[in-house]
Amino acid sequence: GAFLRGKGGNAAAVGTLQLDSAPNFNGTFNMHGYGYIAEVSGNITREDTGTAYRQDGWQSIPRSNIRINLGNANAAYGRRNEVAPVNYALYYYIKY
Repeated sequence: GAFLRGKGGNAAAVGTLQLDSAPNFNGTFNMHGYGYIAEVSGNITREDTGTAYRQDGWQSIPRSNIRINLGNANAAYGRRNEVAPVNYALYYYIKY
């Protein structure tokens, strides 16, 4: 039930189960004056940063930064800097 990979590179020791992995994805989206997300949870968080005003000056708009960190959603993100399924490393031998 695991992917077989050749020994070398980022592989674990031969015969050792290595868990799945992916680089972590995280970032911040600036939502200043472009809208407001009322509820966020899990791997998405909201940081309120004040208010902005429309150019005509008659309406204030909440300002927020939306932060995403997939490492909070699944432990595979950020485990290693490669995308890999659950695997075992082995030596490949080719007989002619």
